[in-house]
Amino acid sequence: MRDILSLPLKAAVIDLTAQRHILDQDIGSFIDSALASEDCRSWPDNIKAKARGSLIDKADGMFQYVFLQLEALQRLSSPRKVLEALQGLPVGLDATYDRLLLSLDKRFRPNVSSCLKWLAFSDESLSVEQLAEIFILHPERDPPLDDSERLFEPEDVLKYLSSLIVLRADKEDDNRNIRLAHFSVKEYLLSSRIRQGPAKDFAFNEEDAHLHMAHSCLAYHLQRSAMAEKDTGNLQLKRYAAIKWPSHLEKVPQASWPDKVKQAVARALAIRSPALDRQVYAYYDHGVDNFEVIQAQMRLRPQCYTAWLGFLQLTDMLLSPETGVNRYLTQKDLNAALHDAAYGGHIEIVQLCLDKGADVNSKSDVYGDALQAAAWRGCAATDRTARGGDRAAEDRAAIPFVG
Repeated sequence: MRDILSLPLKAAVIDLTAQRHILDQDIGSFIDSALASEDCRSWPDNIKAKARGSLIDKADGMFQYVFLQLEALQRLSSPRKVLEALQGLPVGLDATYDRLLLSLDKRFRPNVSSCLKWLAFSDESLSVEQLAEIFILHPERDPPLDDSERLFEPEDVLKYLSSLIVLRADKEDDNRNIRLAHFSVKEYLLSSRIRQGPAKDFAFNEEDAHLHMAHSCLAYHLQRSAMAEKDTGNLQLKRYAAIKWPSHLEKVPQASWPDKVKQAVARALAIRSPALDRQVYAYYDHGVDNFEVIQAQMRLRPQCYTAWLGFLQLTDMLLSPETGVNRYLTQKDLNAALHDAAYGGHIEIVQLCLDKGADVNSKSDVYGDALQAAAWRGCAATDRTARGGDRAAEDRAAIPFVG
């Protein structure tokens, strides 16, 4: 079944209503291929004919609907069970997804919901091994990742997500990546329709997903940072968690960050902490000039790390004494953040630093002054820093960003 569906389908702009008979023929051919497979070898011809007719009638032109119903039907092995299933076919994809979600073991629904959020909004393709860790990752617990909960095999995670995902193997590098089975899965999970139906507990929005992923990555990274490096060999998410938690958190307004997340951020960006060390080490190219100097600066001034990478809200948090994250902020700390923001080409953070009192004429050991730092990368922030931040916001908007 999945081998059949994995064949590439070329989309065209057509009137599906006008071409319905052609679409039904294509769906019929797809059903015939599935019913001729080993999974349905024992089915009598009359049962196959009944299944074919019922599926085409209910499909309403949707291949994904047919695929999902066939996957369920192929698990049945008696005429009575097949006929009962055909009589109870759900109407449309929404009802099909509701049935799939509600059929999941209630004990594992939070695990599945977490996996679906990751699959919907991960910055990178997820491997089977990574998803198996995500399945047992609970950011609200201590510890968030318990080795005693690891699945016997990473592939065991596939059975918990049923027909909602597909596994894609890359023959060139042996990678096995997982994605949502169809774009309609994500669309339904994010829709207002699921919130009004029986599977509403699985509903989420983009902000929910990014906040959950940021919290999960933070909890994972903090746990990993407390371990000896030799004990982290089997951790599949350690690089992703270290470098991606800020980007997920930046997609959520700071006002929506729960206290537990803010506390985790403060620990992850604590001066001279192992967590900060491992983030800097994972992100930076170790072959760049002055890496040791840069690394030492980042360890002492985490606001330089967030400013260089363009994380506006995190930099604001670190530069705001009222948050309690960095109570002893000095003029030199502000100036250093300005230089790294200028070097990274992040105009909004340059402006933030200037608004908080950074000195545009100050010098750094690595870049020189802020103007020189911006010039290193050919960034638009050069224009802003050269004028000392005294131009209006509309002038900033007119400067092209490079870098």
